[in-house]
Amino acid sequence: MDGIIVSGLAHKATGRGYLTSDHISTATGLDPAFTISKNGGNFANPAAGASVMTEIESTGWYFFALAAGDTDTVGPLICRGTHATMDNIEVVFQVVSATRGLAGTAVPDAVADAAGGLMISDDGGWDADELYDAIVTDAAGANIAIDIIAIKAETALTVDDTDDIGVAGAGLTDLPEGADIS
Repeated sequence: MDGIIVSGLAHKATGRGYLTSDHISTATGLDPAFTISKNGGNFANPAAGASVMTEIESTGWYFFALAAGDTDTVGPLICRGTHATMDNIEVVFQVVSATRGLAGTAVPDAVADAAGGLMISDDGGWDADELYDAIVTDAAGANIAIDIIAIKAETALTVDDTDDIGVAGAGLTDLPEGADIS
C-alpha cells in the first residue's frame, strides 16, 4: 500500500520505471500508458480518458495527476503505468470516505451536525443541547425530571404502605371481624 487518499480529492500517483531488459536499469524517456482499477474492478482509463504518465526530469520517475473522478470509490485504487520496454509501474492507494476516514462503519457517512451525521454540541442547528432539552422538557414546557422525582416519591410511599401489610399478610390480623375488604 502506497498511501491513503480521501475519496473525491485529486492526488498524484508517482512510481519508478525499470527496463524490461534487465529489471534493474532505470527506464527514462518513455510515455507509459496509465490505467486504474477502482476497488478491485477492471483496469480502465482514468477520468481524463486515455492518458500517459509524465516523467520527472528524465529520472525514470513518472507521475500521473489523479482527478476527483478517479478517487471517488472507497477501497483499493491500483494505478498502473505500462510500456512495451518497461516493467509495469504499479502504485496502490487505499481510498477512504471523506466523512468516515479510517473509521470504517463506526462513524456515519455524513458530515457532523448534518442529517445522518454525528451530533455535536454547538450554538446552531439541531444538536446535543437541543436533544437534552427535548428529553428533559415535555411539549407543554413542563420539566420531565421533576415529574420523575414526584413518581419516585409516590412509589416510596406505596412501598411503605405495602410494608405495613407485612409478610404473607401478617399485618392484616388487626382487622375487625367481618370487615369488608372488597
